[in-house]
Amino acid sequence: MRILGHHDGYQLAAFVSGRQVVVVLVAAVIFIALLTGPIVGENLFDAFSAGGAKIAPAVIFLGLGVLIVGITLRIGILDVAGACLLGAVLLGAILINY
Repeated sequence: MRILGHHDGYQLAAFVSGRQVVVVLVAAVIFIALLTGPIVGENLFDAFSAGGAKIAPAVIFLGLGVLIVGITLRIGILDVAGACLLGAVLLGAILINY
């Protein structure tokens, strides 16, 4: 015996799969991030660039020290960490002066 009105929801479930719902939600999040990214990014960039000139020399020497220790002791993760620190300072200098 069929209960009236009970099976109407199954038609929508058969038409839209869970994967499609997840794809639509991810696309919406990406779209919102692209719209709000420049506004939030500008505020964050202003906040970080104010103290960036003061801390950059210390980060350069720290990154160079970690890189030298990593190369000397042959520890790969220290090589990567030192290179990332040096790269972050270089990227910050490029962004500030661009």
